[in-house]
Amino acid sequence: MDNSVFKISDQVNMVNEEYRHVVVLGAGASKASCIDKAEMSGKQIPLMNDLHKVIDLKTELSDLPIDLQNENFEVIFSTLYDKDPNSDILRTIEKKIYDYFSSLKLPDTPTIYDHLILSLRKKDLIATFNWDPFLWQAFERNLSFTDNLPQLAFLHGNVAIGFDKDTKTFGPNGYLNLKTKKTFQPTRLFYPIKHKNYNSDPYIKNQWNQLSMFLKNPARVTIFGYSAPKTDVEAISIMKTAWGLPERNHLFTQFEIIDIKPKCELTKSWKDFIFSHHYEVTNNFFKSSIMRFPRRTGEVFLANYLEGKWYQENYPPKFKNFKDMKTWYSTLIDSEQKPG
Repeated sequence: MDNSVFKISDQVNMVNEEYRHVVVLGAGASKASCIDKAEMSGKQIPLMNDLHKVIDLKTELSDLPIDLQNENFEVIFSTLYDKDPNSDILRTIEKKIYDYFSSLKLPDTPTIYDHLILSLRKKDLIATFNWDPFLWQAFERNLSFTDNLPQLAFLHGNVAIGFDKDTKTFGPNGYLNLKTKKTFQPTRLFYPIKHKNYNSDPYIKNQWNQLSMFLKNPARVTIFGYSAPKTDVEAISIMKTAWGLPERNHLFTQFEIIDIKPKCELTKSWKDFIFSHHYEVTNNFFKSSIMRFPRRTGEVFLANYLEGKWYQENYPPKFKNFKDMKTWYSTLIDSEQKPG
């Protein structure tokens, strides 16, 4: 028997809760999720470079100089905020953004977000900067299949999530908190300004504390569609503090980037998080470690980097319906439920 290869059958049967996977999502992840399967009503998924055009803020920005109107939305919003953080124009812009993102819905067929949710486990964390409801929608519709799903953190607030200040708990926005019999109130969305002060909001502070805890000792980290924009200086600083020095704290941690930008640009942006050659870059989610070893990214890390084994890859198909998707993943999930 060849023990030098960690075969698919070994991956199915081995379940280890010690090796965490942290995934950080940016707007590029939501954009990618709807490339093959459009948003339910065909709406576009905005990025910072086109948000003011997709949501149509032409009227609200009409008094700005033409060159500023053509800038990235983070530059536009930061300029308006620096001029008057309490202006009526900003409040109107924020409401239009909130309403637009609240209206978005995943298609009723499997998406990248469904694969992402089902390919990780409760020991893992997905932290998102995105305001859109896609991650929560994917989590919610797969929860009936298994509750062994990753933990979620919404770093800039989210239109799908509400918060109860009395109990410091969160749940679906507008739903009843069974403990207090009050509805979860909308979480604050953090907009692109330089000084966001995450500690000013108890819910957001808790989300960042959760990410910081997970970043201290993960086996794998995947950055998916997040470009670390200029106004996220505070975010990167918190992540760096939690991460520490790669050469001291993360000699074996495997750092992965999923993005369409050039590899040299991406590795330069994330150089403070990478030790030596322990990184991977791909422009295709379906070629990432999440898809190569679904629900077993930690186990393959253990076998490959700590035990020196080769491994087989276990790519799931691109499913056309949830029935087939759940049938395929059930083999892995059933194994996790076995005692011992």
